Amino acid sequence: MFPRIDHRSDMQNNENITVVIAAGGTGGHIFPGLAVAEAIKKLHPQTRVIFVGTPRGLESIILPKEGWDLQVIKVPSLKDRRGFAKFFTVLRLPKVLLQAALLLRRHHADLVIGVGGYTSGPMVLMGRCLGIPTAIVEHNAIPGFTNRLLARVAKKIFLSFDDAKRFFPAERVVFSGAPLRERIFQSARAEPPSEKFTIFCFGGSLGAKRLNTAMQEALPHLRDIAPHLAVIHQTGKEEGIDRLRAAYVQAGVEAQVEPFIDDMGKCYAKAHLVVARAGATTVAELAALRKPSILVPYPHAADDHQRANAETLTRIGGAIMLRDEECTGETLASEIRKYDADRNLLQGMEARLQSLPAQNAATTIVEQCWGMVNV
Repeated sequence: MFPRIDHRSDMQNNENITVVIAAGGTGGHIFPGLAVAEAIKKLHPQTRVIFVGTPRGLESIILPKEGWDLQVIKVPSLKDRRGFAKFFTVLRLPKVLLQAALLLRRHHADLVIGVGGYTSGPMVLMGRCLGIPTAIVEHNAIPGFTNRLLARVAKKIFLSFDDAKRFFPAERVVFSGAPLRERIFQSARAEPPSEKFTIFCFGGSLGAKRLNTAMQEALPHLRDIAPHLAVIHQTGKEEGIDRLRAAYVQAGVEAQVEPFIDDMGKCYAKAHLVVARAGATTVAELAALRKPSILVPYPHAADDHQRANAETLTRIGGAIMLRDEECTGETLASEIRKYDADRNLLQGMEARLQSLPAQNAATTIVEQCWGMVNV
């Protein structure tokens, strides 16, 4: 139905190349995709980069604001569908694949990179069907179901965690590390650490009710250290934000409370200790910036992959992990007080994080992909 695309002879000069990056849903997919896109434009400025997402994900807000070309297709979710709902969703999949194929042909795509989200599956699959070089980026220590399937068709598989390699064919695996945006490092280098003992608390781009509640409940237990304590808190949503701000004021703790923070690097730089979920991008940022952390893996993540992510840091002593049910106000306050009282503990964690390799993952991914395009 769709003939294979013949790659143009001028590719050796890196002219008129179009790269499609399928990424969306959450910041954990979008920001690594942005890191790859920025590396492409830095190394090959003439390349056209197109993102493909859905109308309902964060990509519809973040990517246009950043000035990137975003194309959207409607991809139904199979998650939590049962019975007839799941049956009718499956019936819609051929239409989704048709949308993906038409989009790739319309934009004369030369390379497809799947970074996660609902569009990654159909775009990479149809890219392979059309003879376009394809790659996937797996962020987690335990890969998701979609990437395990796409591994059968992707020419390159880029991994952030060595633990994930057992799920994929070794001959196509590249251990790149997690692609991080250069602005994270620039902001972190430009901002001096806060004079007060500063906690940076966030639950990913969508927030985490458990962390929001635990931090609020921890405040009464921190009153005696409030004068030299500061908190940067990304809640992930507007609901309850006024109540949380009022709780910080009542406790006498200096706090910046926002639903979403654009400049994460600046916040990391100010923080002495991070309290967060254990999404792959978060763990990669903590490792790259050598930030000690208390990680609370989301217990309902597929295959418990956040726990596996967190263990990559806890194994070397660069973080501690609390189970979701353990993350109470009293427990969290106890941990914060411990590190406030003995800064040598934090210095030890930072030193152990230095043992992790520093890799320019986005550059590695682009260089490897360019090798596929130019064959």
